[in-house]
Amino acid sequence: MQLSDARRRRPTQTTPRSSRPHGAGARVARAALLLTACGALLGAPRPTAADATTGTWTGDVHVRGNYYWERSTRVIAPTVGVHAVSPKGTRVDVDYLVDSITSASVGAGALEDTRFTELRHDVGVGVGHELELGERQLDLSGHVNFSREPDYTSVSGTFGSALSLRQRTTVLNFSGTALHDEVRRRFRGGSTIRPGSRFADHLNAAVLTAAWSQVINRRLICEVGYDVAWLHGYLANPYRTVRIGLDNLTERHPRLRWRHTLSGRLALYLPRTHSAIKAGLRAYADSWDIRAIAPDVQFYQALSDFAQLRLTYRYYAQSSAFFYESDPSKYPLDARYFTADPKMADFHSHLGGLQLRLALSFLAGTRMRWLADAVVDFNLDYTWSTSAFGDNVLSELGLTVPF
Repeated sequence: MQLSDARRRRPTQTTPRSSRPHGAGARVARAALLLTACGALLGAPRPTAADATTGTWTGDVHVRGNYYWERSTRVIAPTVGVHAVSPKGTRVDVDYLVDSITSASVGAGALEDTRFTELRHDVGVGVGHELELGERQLDLSGHVNFSREPDYTSVSGTFGSALSLRQRTTVLNFSGTALHDEVRRRFRGGSTIRPGSRFADHLNAAVLTAAWSQVINRRLICEVGYDVAWLHGYLANPYRTVRIGLDNLTERHPRLRWRHTLSGRLALYLPRTHSAIKAGLRAYADSWDIRAIAPDVQFYQALSDFAQLRLTYRYYAQSSAFFYESDPSKYPLDARYFTADPKMADFHSHLGGLQLRLALSFLAGTRMRWLADAVVDFNLDYTWSTSAFGDNVLSELGLTVPF
């Protein structure tokens, strides 16, 4: 199903995983890596480093449960994945997700206020390898993703590259993603009456991304990124209707959309307090006249040798699309485009969140010592929004076990 906020389709972007820095200047690069990793201040799972001598594969297994709530929608999404590194350093990633969505929204295909539940299955496979080019390192990666639900099928592929310079203190990232979606319509609800028209359409998209990460000193790094996305095809929701004159018509959006996003981030490590601060800003503009700005700040604090706390705040504000009308009666009878999508309106939101990460190294020497290198994390985000979707909650619980 094509659900607006909870599961909006967009091309997936992957970031290659780099190996640990080494050689002269490695301490500076490692300090930078502390700032960019979620487990920066904590004894997180050891970086995977395959043993070429013994031919041992290393990596980790991760499981995660996700729960999303908004006024008319509930999503439960368990995931499981494996990250492995071969003796020669080739990385392999396999991830599987199944989400169960419960909704009574007409925009999700319900004909009346009767809740329904359906499943989506998502599988992703990625491969990557880092090449040594003298004093430089070039990381190449590829990822394919397939997702299917009763009325939506999506397949995407991403190619990524990361060039590390100056003993890994400068990293240049480039990636490209292609996506193809097949959109269908399947009505649910307690009524035996179904709209007679059949519907099938498609969406193609491509995304190009460039990013630069620079170590300023042992405590400070900066990141700058830009991506451009081209989307062509069906960009509306086949279940949402707009009252035009005496008729309820399925909403109609332009079939072409260009998206531009510019982002920047600073990360500062405070060794005396074992803390880190990240501050970022994202600016967005597209060919539908939507303009958006999203500043955010994250604060990391080591609570002990085993625990780390992260606090997050993000503000988001956007303008409306050129074809959006808050009062549908203002659409003329010959309107070319019309929408009932709340995301096309101007709105703003505030997100507050916290994450707690717990390293299980205290289990060493016990019967559960096989979990001594594992990390448990819990994340809770609450969003206050002025959009018609209202507020929402996202919670996550994860476990990562190295091998």
